[in-house]
Amino acid sequence: MGFNFDFIEKVRVSSDIVKVVESYIPLKKAGVNYTALCPFHQEKTPSFFVSPQKQIYHCFGCGEGGNVFSFVMKMEGVSFPEAVKLLAERAHIPIPETKTSPQEKRKKYCYSVMEKVKNFYVENLKKSAIARSFIQKRGITPEMAKKFEMGYSPEGNHINVFFKKTGIKPEILEELGVLYRTTTTWHDKFSGRIIFPIKDVSNRVVAFGGRALRENARAKYLNSSETLLFHKSFILYALNLAKSEMVATKKALVTEGYMDVLTLHQFGFSNACGVLGTALTQEHVYLLKRFVDNIYFVFDNDLAGIEAVLRGALKILPFEIASFVIKLEKAKDVDEFLHRFGSPQFKKEIEKAVPLMDFIRQILIARVPSNSQGKALFVKNLSLYLSAITNPIIKEEEIKRTAQFIDVSVDSVKQSLKEPDRVVDVSQKSIPARQITKREKIEREIIIFLLNFPEIVDEFYKRIKAENLKFFSDILSQIYVLSSQGKEIPVSRFVDLLQEEYDDFLSDLTRRSFEEDSFSDKTVIKKRKEKARILIERFKRVLDEEKFQQEREKLKADASDEILKSYIEAAKKLKGG
Repeated sequence: MGFNFDFIEKVRVSSDIVKVVESYIPLKKAGVNYTALCPFHQEKTPSFFVSPQKQIYHCFGCGEGGNVFSFVMKMEGVSFPEAVKLLAERAHIPIPETKTSPQEKRKKYCYSVMEKVKNFYVENLKKSAIARSFIQKRGITPEMAKKFEMGYSPEGNHINVFFKKTGIKPEILEELGVLYRTTTTWHDKFSGRIIFPIKDVSNRVVAFGGRALRENARAKYLNSSETLLFHKSFILYALNLAKSEMVATKKALVTEGYMDVLTLHQFGFSNACGVLGTALTQEHVYLLKRFVDNIYFVFDNDLAGIEAVLRGALKILPFEIASFVIKLEKAKDVDEFLHRFGSPQFKKEIEKAVPLMDFIRQILIARVPSNSQGKALFVKNLSLYLSAITNPIIKEEEIKRTAQFIDVSVDSVKQSLKEPDRVVDVSQKSIPARQITKREKIEREIIIFLLNFPEIVDEFYKRIKAENLKFFSDILSQIYVLSSQGKEIPVSRFVDLLQEEYDDFLSDLTRRSFEEDSFSDKTVIKKRKEKARILIERFKRVLDEEKFQQEREKLKADASDEILKSYIEAAKKLKGG
C-alpha cells in the first residue's frame, strides 16, 4: 500500500492534529497550545503538548513526539501507509488505487473471504439457542460475545450452502483452513463448535478458533492451521482490541486461550491478549514492545503454565521489558479466579506480581536438592536465563540477587557462569545503539534550526548545498525547494522523513519546536543569522576534518607525490591556512 506525496500531503493538511488527538484523549487549552496527560506513559501532571499552529505533538515527560501520522501510528499500532489510510477515511478523502502485486491482491481477497465466513458464524450463533446457552453458562455476557464477534458452526454441512450462495470456491476455504475435503464432499473444520474469530493487529480476520459443544469431542479446542494469512507465532489473540488500553496503561496481560482473554476483558482488564497454542515468541515480543513497557504473565497454575512462562522468558529477557508473573494460587486459571473472586481481588494479585527473574529463581530452586550440590545445579540451570539478559547493568543486578538468593558470593556465581559446559540461547542479541557521529550531530542542528526559523534559509542556501549533507540531504533539499517557491515550511511535513532509527532526533526536533520562540524583530533576526553563520562554519569544519582523515588514510596506503600534495592541502585547509 503505497501513496504518492501529493495524496499524503492532502491527508496531512486535512487532518487537524488537535481534533485527531482529541478523538483519543481529552485536551485542555494552554495558551496557544493544548495539553493533556500523555497517552504513551503514566503520569499525574500533564506534560503532553499539541501545537495547532505547527501541527505537531511532544511529551516533555517521555520524549515522544511527531505529527498527526506518527500519533495515529503509535496509538493504533499501525504502519505509516495504514495511518495515512485511516486518516484519509476519517477526512472523507477518496483513497487512490495503488499498484498491488498478484500476491497482495490475493491476500486482500482472502481477507474479504474470512470476513464473510466470520459473519456466517455470527449469524448462526444468533439462530442457535443451544450455542447461546453454552456461552451463557460459561459466564460470557451477550455484550462480550458481540464485542469479540463470537459465532457458531452448526453440525452438518451448512457451510456448503454458504459457499454456494456466496460464490466462494471451496478450494479457497480449504486453503484458508475453514474446510476439509473427503471423497464425497466438503466439511466445515469447526462443525459443532463455538467460534472465536482471530484477528491481526489491523483488525482483519486471519483465522478461527473453535470450542466443542460436546464434552466428548476428540479435541476440546481447535485452531486454524497456518495459512497465507495466519502464522500463530505472529498473532496474539485480541491484541486488536487490547492495544488502546495497552498504550494507555503501558501494561499487557498475556495469557493462554480464548476464555481467559474474554473473561479478563469482561471484568475490566481490556489490556489482555493471548498466545494461540504456542509459547510466547520473539515476534510476539516485538508486537508488544510497540505498545507497552511492562508484560504480566497470567498463565494457568499448573506445570504446563509454568513451562510456558519459562520458555517465554528467554524471548523477553533480551528486550529489557519489565516482566512479571501473576501467581493465582486459589484457582486453576484466571477465568475461574475472576468468576470466583472478582476484579478487586485480581487487582491485588497484579500488585503482588513477582518479577520474572524472581519467579524463575523460585521455580528452579524447588527442582534441586537443598545442599551445596543443589546450589551449583541451580546456578547452572539459571545460567540460561542470566545469559539471555543483554544489558550489562541488569545482568549484574540479577547476578547479585541470585547470589543473595542462595547465600553465596557474587564471584562464585560469576565464576559458575564462565564454565564451558553452559548451554546458552544466543539467538536473540540486542542490537547495539547506533552511534551518532559529529557529522550527524551538526546536520541535525541545521535541520532543527531551519524548520524552526525558515526565514533564515537564505543564509544556508548561499553556503551549503543539499547534497553536502550525508544524513538529511532529502530534507534540506525539500526545504530549499519550498523556500524558492515562497511556500510554507511546516515542521509536521518533515516528520515522516525521519524513520525509526531517528526516533531520538524526532523527539529533539518536536521538543525544540515547542521551546523556540517564534517572535521576530530586527534584533532577534540578527541573533539568528549569527547563529546560522556559526552552524555553517561548524559544518564546514566537520567536512574539512573528514577530508583530512580521508587523505591521511590514502597516504598510509600510497605515499605518491599526488596523494601527498592532496594531504598537505587538506591539512592547510583544516588549520585555516
